[in-house]
Amino acid sequence: MEQPKSEAFSSLYASLWRSAYLLAGGLVLAALASFVFARRWVSPVRALQAGAARIAAGDLDTTIALHTGDELESLGNEFNRMSAKLKDSYTTFGRRSKSGRKT
Repeated sequence: MEQPKSEAFSSLYASLWRSAYLLAGGLVLAALASFVFARRWVSPVRALQAGAARIAAGDLDTTIALHTGDELESLGNEFNRMSAKLKDSYTTFGRRSKSGRKT
């Protein structure tokens, strides 16, 4: 007894369509997840960039506040320490210059 081709392959086609839907859904989920993670990563990097630019422009009262719990927060804290040390150095240099002492 022979079956028509369409009837014989119907379960195969249904399986292929389910696989295609699952693949498409997985791709959409992966794209959304990567977008969310990229946004979460870029925001602190931009804050570091803006803070470093302010420090480079001479605004040594700038503090970079990051609360990410990772290396980016550590880097922000290092920028804050560097800014405080530069400010202290400029203050000390200014006092020495006003008193007439040579450095």
